[in-house]
Amino acid sequence: MKPQTLIATNTLGMGARPGEIEACKSDPKGWVLSQIRSPAPLSRPYKEAATSAALIAATKKNRGRLKKRLLSRQEEEAFSERRKVLSSFVAHHNRELTLRHQQAVTSETSFAERWAWFWGNRFTVSARDNHLRMVAGAFEREATRPHIFG
Repeated sequence: MKPQTLIATNTLGMGARPGEIEACKSDPKGWVLSQIRSPAPLSRPYKEAATSAALIAATKKNRGRLKKRLLSRQEEEAFSERRKVLSSFVAHHNRELTLRHQQAVTSETSFAERWAWFWGNRFTVSARDNHLRMVAGAFEREATRPHIFG
């Protein structure tokens, strides 16, 4: 087996999927270039996940509601609602992670997918802050993925 075949199918982690080494071995460069020219489309659930604009609007609405309750001294209700909001943030983030992994596993263009993960991990927003965590997946779909190959 040519080293180019191993490089093409294993670059950036994840490794070759069943049948990829065989598909790639006659023309590794062509195999990679074909994925760059026409990467597989995003899966429907991943593509249709919430947009960053919708997520930011929901976050602002939640903050406004919580602030209003705190200012009107409805502290118990505000803390209860805050727990619900944070729980929904975690659920949303987990769904985004699931969709991202499903996209990676089912994509027919594994090199393009690995490349998207490479750049997504470098240019995405920090997921450490709960409010920014909400838009990390949307940012990757809207700002990073469309431009990974130039």
